[in-house]
Amino acid sequence: MIEKLKGYVFKAILLVFKVALALVLVVIMFAGLAFGLDRYYRSPLQRFCSQVEINKPVSDGIAQAEQHAFLVFDQRDKHGKVGILNHQPFYFRYECAITVVDDVVTQTKMLVAD
Repeated sequence: MIEKLKGYVFKAILLVFKVALALVLVVIMFAGLAFGLDRYYRSPLQRFCSQVEINKPVSDGIAQAEQHAFLVFDQRDKHGKVGILNHQPFYFRYECAITVVDDVVTQTKMLVAD
């Protein structure tokens, strides 16, 4: 009788361990997916943002952004900035914030848009 009970306890512990391991693997899989999507969406805009030249007309950067099909938010009149976003979905959005003075690029900076 005690041997049978030990067998059931061992099987129960083994089952709990398998379920816990499966949950850990699922969490790791989703974390890896989120990390991969983050890199996938950030890289093109990061490359674009590093190629925007300082002391050049902002219209050059806007034209380049439109060629890459990035979203352009021109806020030069109100805030002296132009925001370039990588895409429209709600998650994994990034912004290349371009600071503009007299229609000339003075600074670029990558920001998280979410």
